[in-house]
Amino acid sequence: MGVQYKILIVEDDPDFSGFLEKLLSLKGYDVLVAGNGSGAVGYLNEYEIDLAILDMQLPDMNGYEVLDCLKVQLSDTPVIMMTGYASIDSAVKALRKGAYDYLEKPFAIEKLLNTIQNALEHKRLETQGKKALEKLGESEEKYHRLFDSVTDALMIFDAESRIFEDANAATLDLFGYSLEEFCNLQVEEISAEKDKTMNAVQRVKEGEQGSQFVPLRYLRKKDGTVFPGEISAAVFASGGRQKIIGSIRDISERQRTMEELNSTKKRLQHLLSSSPSIIYSVDPNSDFAATFVSDNVKTVLGYEPQEYIDDPNFWVDRIHPDDARNMKSWISNLMESGRQASEYRFRHKDGSYHWLHDELRMIYDAQGAPVEVVGNSIDITARVKAENQLRESEERFRHLVEDSLIGIAIIQDDKFVYQNRVLDKLYGPIPAKPFLEALEYFHPDDAEKVKIAYNSMVSGRAQTAETDFRIYPSGRIGHTPDMIWIQFRATPFNYRGRKALLINAIDITEAKKLEQQLIIKNKMLSLGRVAAGIAHEIRNPLTGINSYLFTLADLCRMEQFESEDIEMMQQIVDQIQVASNKIESVIKRVMDFSKPGAPKMVLTDINESLEEALKLSAVTIRKKGIKLEKALGNNLPHCYADPQLIEQVILNLITNAANAMENGTSQKMIEVKSYSKNNMLCIGVSDSGPGVPLKLREKIFDPFFTTREDGQGIGLNISQRIVADHYGSLSLDTSKWGGAEFRIELPVEKRVNPR
Repeated sequence: MGVQYKILIVEDDPDFSGFLEKLLSLKGYDVLVAGNGSGAVGYLNEYEIDLAILDMQLPDMNGYEVLDCLKVQLSDTPVIMMTGYASIDSAVKALRKGAYDYLEKPFAIEKLLNTIQNALEHKRLETQGKKALEKLGESEEKYHRLFDSVTDALMIFDAESRIFEDANAATLDLFGYSLEEFCNLQVEEISAEKDKTMNAVQRVKEGEQGSQFVPLRYLRKKDGTVFPGEISAAVFASGGRQKIIGSIRDISERQRTMEELNSTKKRLQHLLSSSPSIIYSVDPNSDFAATFVSDNVKTVLGYEPQEYIDDPNFWVDRIHPDDARNMKSWISNLMESGRQASEYRFRHKDGSYHWLHDELRMIYDAQGAPVEVVGNSIDITARVKAENQLRESEERFRHLVEDSLIGIAIIQDDKFVYQNRVLDKLYGPIPAKPFLEALEYFHPDDAEKVKIAYNSMVSGRAQTAETDFRIYPSGRIGHTPDMIWIQFRATPFNYRGRKALLINAIDITEAKKLEQQLIIKNKMLSLGRVAAGIAHEIRNPLTGINSYLFTLADLCRMEQFESEDIEMMQQIVDQIQVASNKIESVIKRVMDFSKPGAPKMVLTDINESLEEALKLSAVTIRKKGIKLEKALGNNLPHCYADPQLIEQVILNLITNAANAMENGTSQKMIEVKSYSKNNMLCIGVSDSGPGVPLKLREKIFDPFFTTREDGQGIGLNISQRIVADHYGSLSLDTSKWGGAEFRIELPVEKRVNPR
């Protein structure tokens, strides 16, 4: 069975419906079974049913009600009714409601299968018939749409009876008839030359199938008006008979023009001789030999008019060889359309070539036969030279712009309309959206100043605008490592006749990086300038130590110690330890900042470093009431790293995250995760704290920058340098809770010569 039909059985007897389901499934049908009417209606909304076998008596609905639902939703689906309580009335009612057939229980299985097969075949044939009718309707609609859209008058008539059978709207407008009136006419009834028309029809009938030109005929409208017509006709077969389709074009205006041209020819001769254009005519019936040339041909090309007329090959022999190749197509186009315009080089009498712009027009006689070609030639040598110079200049300018080391763009009507290759490389494709809607590509801290500069230029308040800003390439919005610094200059100018902005842009990213390095270097120098303060931080606890030692020495000279003396000695020792720790902290802070130390790279399971950091911070996290989420990737590739330094970085990030949630955070969450992506190992530490404001995100990695009163401002800077020594990156983003998320990316492959 080629197509698997879906059959719905609606029967409340499960034994009988099960039997039918198995039987029809074995016959290759896809069977659905419903035990009541509502179940059957439910299937109608879910499946395309090809045939339904419907019991007349159901527990919730009668068969007629289900049949009505079927016919509403699936009008083409055949329905076979069955019942054990048959009557003539019930059968007639079922058939009137649209049932395909009616079976009385018990019935022969062969009868059921035959009925099913006949019903499905009936549906298939009915569907094919509908599709054929639809295609036929579409074809007829397309024919009439094309037929009526032609601007020339089109009509179809029977070749034997010469009675019109169809006409388009242009025909009815031209002759003034309604379609019904026109289709009652014979061809000769619209002609003012009946005998000539009858002969023309006979020639078309006897000729080969295809378009045939009919000599000029005068035709008559409904109101009696006679007009000249340009006629084409073709014969074709339809329904076993010859039909002729003809097209008519009213050439009254063309004929009047020709008559006016002939009547004013003498008057124009004087004007032609003083015209800058060379006016000439040629005979299209004798190899286009010249019949007239205006006197100014001598002024323009150096030849006497008679030289042009006496030599039939005068024009052909003097046209440039490279342009002569086009002569055949020019003449062919002139003969077909009646007009031709061309530009070519023509040899002057002094031997030089001049560029000519030539326009030709065919003149016809009253019968529509070509009788003369009228042309005019203008010397456009100066214009062509200027265009060539302009083209060369534009080409030089285009190379200059495209090959420039500076990014160049043009903004017009608030959109980028051009950008050179440098900007393509820096920024990506030209954005389709308006300029001010593309501010999402700019760094948030710079977007406002770019908007102000742009508006000042557009409004005319400024003649030029210069600024620098940070921008993200297309598709990498917010990804700091890809951020580019641009130095920007905009000036107004006219582009293609309308106001526009010329944009010059230079990539100063490296310069900004050097500038940032100089800033960091300057901060390092500042460390030397505050050495006195650091010494003071050491001297204060050192003075305390000396004082405590002096007091301790006095106590030691005592011959006998009281309990109070021993307690005081213990306090002195504790104070000395506190002061010593403070000195050690100051020294370590400075040393860590100055020399973080080179990493010792070994093949490392990064998850082990994460686990160690989590163990060290477990007590702090627990005491601060923070919930930890751990999502460490399985079977991560090993990478070359210093496990202790990575552990130090992670511990620092976890500590920062815990400190960030000390105040005002109801839900305290920290997530530590690891995964691999694009040959990189990724580590994320995120929290549910307040996050880092946008204006501070570029500063938090600077040395000594901190927002905590007791902070040192060195931890993140050292962490960033440790990650950089691993040829990785440390970046900041927003966590899923709205807090901060620090992301570390480390390369999987081994790197050498660490920075």
